[in-house]
Amino acid sequence: EKSAVVEQLAEARAEREAAAELVRRLEGDLTSLREEARALAARAGEAEERGAKAARAADELARELQAAATQVSAEAARCAELSERCRRMEGAAAAAAQER
Repeated sequence: EKSAVVEQLAEARAEREAAAELVRRLEGDLTSLREEARALAARAGEAEERGAKAARAADELARELQAAATQVSAEAARCAELSERCRRMEGAAAAAAQER
């Protein structure tokens, strides 16, 4: 009977040590997972920052393109005006040449 109790105590100790080892391993895994989560959060923050910079750059480029389009439109209107003036002058010159 005494040896059975001693054997049960030994088994209980072995189970406790195994459980303690499992807890240590799980704590180590948890620490690793927390570190990995922090690293992923940092990378996500960096990616978000890069995305915001890209969005700002895209907005700036859109503004520049709009300004260029406005300028091109103004230049095209000016060219059309000059073309019309040239056409009228050519017509006047042709009419003057016929009168001679």
